[in-house]
Amino acid sequence: MYSYRCCSLLLNLVFLVVISAKVVKNNVCTTFRGYGNIQNDQNCFYNPDLDSTPSQIAEGHGYALETHTTTTQDGYIISMFRLKRNSAQKKFGQPVILQHGIIVDGLSWMISGNNSLGFNLVSNGFDIWLPNFRGSTFSAKHINSTISDKDYWDFSFHELGIYDVPAFAEKISDVTKRSDIVYIGHSMGSTAGLIYASIKPEHARKYIKGFIFTAPVAFFRNVKGALRAALPFYILIKGLLAALKIYAIGTFPALQSFLTGLACGSYPSMLLCQMIYSFTTGLAIEQVRPDVLPIILKFYPTGTPVKSLIHYAQIIRANGRFQQYDYEIKEENMKKYKSALPPMYEIEKIKVPSHVFASKNDFLSDFDDSKLLYEHLTSAKGMHTYGLGHTDYLYGKDVNKLYKNIVDVIETNFIKNNVIK
Repeated sequence: MYSYRCCSLLLNLVFLVVISAKVVKNNVCTTFRGYGNIQNDQNCFYNPDLDSTPSQIAEGHGYALETHTTTTQDGYIISMFRLKRNSAQKKFGQPVILQHGIIVDGLSWMISGNNSLGFNLVSNGFDIWLPNFRGSTFSAKHINSTISDKDYWDFSFHELGIYDVPAFAEKISDVTKRSDIVYIGHSMGSTAGLIYASIKPEHARKYIKGFIFTAPVAFFRNVKGALRAALPFYILIKGLLAALKIYAIGTFPALQSFLTGLACGSYPSMLLCQMIYSFTTGLAIEQVRPDVLPIILKFYPTGTPVKSLIHYAQIIRANGRFQQYDYEIKEENMKKYKSALPPMYEIEKIKVPSHVFASKNDFLSDFDDSKLLYEHLTSAKGMHTYGLGHTDYLYGKDVNKLYKNIVDVIETNFIKNNVIK
C-alpha cells in the first residue's frame, strides 16, 4: 500500500510538471520577426516578468521589495517601492529616489530585467526608492475621492512637484533617518523635481543632496516628432476630450487589451506600433529591445491626467516658456496668479547641486532645450551627453555606460564612502 501511494504521488508530480511545461509558453522575442512564430522561433522565450507583480519581478531577479505609503498635503495617498538586496537586509547605503516619467510608474525602473537601473543601483550598494506619482496604478487613492471622480484628476505635474515630491522625501527621511537623498528624475520626474526645488528651495536643500535630471522636460521649445505634429490640433483635441468627459488616460482596460492584443501584440502590426513609438520619443533604432515592448504595453499607460498633457502643450505653444498652468482665461489667471500670464518656474532659485543627462536623439527632451536648462541652473555641476531616445534611458540596449556614469556622478559628487557594498 505504501509503495502504491509513493508511485501514485510520483506520477501526479510528473503529470503536474508536464502540464506546467505545456502551459508556460514563449511570450517575448529578441527580434520583431520572431513574434511571427513565437512558439517555435529560437529568438523567443518565456519572461515571467510579463505576468508578475512588482514584488514577484524583484524576487525573480534576486532582490526583495517593500511598499511604503504616505499622504500628501492635498489628500492623495501615494506609494513607494523600496528595493532591497534581500528580505533580510538591515543596513542600507545612500538613499536614492528614481522618479518616473509620464504615463508610467515606479515599476518602469525594473522591467528591463537585469538591465534595469533600479537593480543596477541596488547591486552597487544604494538604498533605492521608486515612488509612484498620484493617479498611477499603485497610487490611485485619495482621502475624499476616487479615480472615477473628475475632481481626483484636477492636477498637473505642478502638483506633483509641490506635493508629491516633498511627501516622498519626508517619508524616506523618516524611514531611513537620513536627509541626504539623491534624486534621479526621468522626463516628467525631472520636471517635477525642478518645480519642487524652485518653489520649495529650502525644503529641497534640507532633504536632497543632489539632483540628476535625465531626459529633462522643462524648456519645451524644440520638441519634434508626433507631439509636434499634433500641436496644430491642440484646441480640437482639448475640446474633444472635455466633451467626452475624459479627464485621464491610462484608465481604460479595454484600450490596454487592444494595445497588447490586436494592435501591438502580434507581428507584423507591432512594427507599426514601434514606428509610432519611435516617432514620438526619438529615433535611436539601434537601442530598441523587442523583448521589452510587450512588458511596456502590459503595464502602460498608467493613470495620467489630461491636465498634465495640456500643461506640456501650453509650454510648447508659449515657445518653450517653462511656466505654471495657464487657465487660458485672463480673469482666472489674475485670480490665481495676479497676472494675465502664468508665472515662470524660477529654476535659478534651486540651491541643490544638479547634473543634466541629455541626448541628441531625443524628440521630447531636445538636446538644445536641455542645454538651455543647464545654463539656467545656477546649481548645475555637469552636463552629460548620449545618443539615446527619450525612453532608452530605461529600456535601451546600450545603457551600461549611462548607468556607470550615473554611479560615478553619485559617488564622486554626492557621497563619501558610505555606500553599503
